[in-house]
Amino acid sequence: MRVAVLALLTLLLTRGTALGADEGRLAREIMQNRDFEFVKNKATEVIGTGFNAGDGYREVWIRDLNTFVELAVDGHDSNDLRSALLVFFKLQGADGNIVDGFVLRRKTWLFTFSADCIETGLAPGYCGHKNTVETDQESSLIQAVYKYVQKTGDHG
Repeated sequence: MRVAVLALLTLLLTRGTALGADEGRLAREIMQNRDFEFVKNKATEVIGTGFNAGDGYREVWIRDLNTFVELAVDGHDSNDLRSALLVFFKLQGADGNIVDGFVLRRKTWLFTFSADCIETGLAPGYCGHKNTVETDQESSLIQAVYKYVQKTGDHG
């Protein structure tokens, strides 16, 4: 039994060492890969046009904003980004739920959001919406705010 435990422990320790070496090599390869710089530059360019998910979307989606909030800080006035994050809180439901996304009411097509538009007096002119299958809006908003605060130092 003692031999089996020692053999297992030795196997685990040497396997861990080999994995560590592989991880180090992978980290170096990633850091040296110029494609990542190209992709980051393209993403920064796209983010520079607004907080929406791209040309095909009018909406600002919290999952997308959470993904690129750190790039958005570099490409936008931090007050604009802060305002966009606050809209999610202003459209928060009475039960604490967070909308998936929002759009300025003036840009909303009436047939798209007629009955599904979530509005509050705290965010006049904004129309929020919720999908029924995603459940990570709340955690996405918290993560986005955390990243925003870490990047900007804005604790206000």
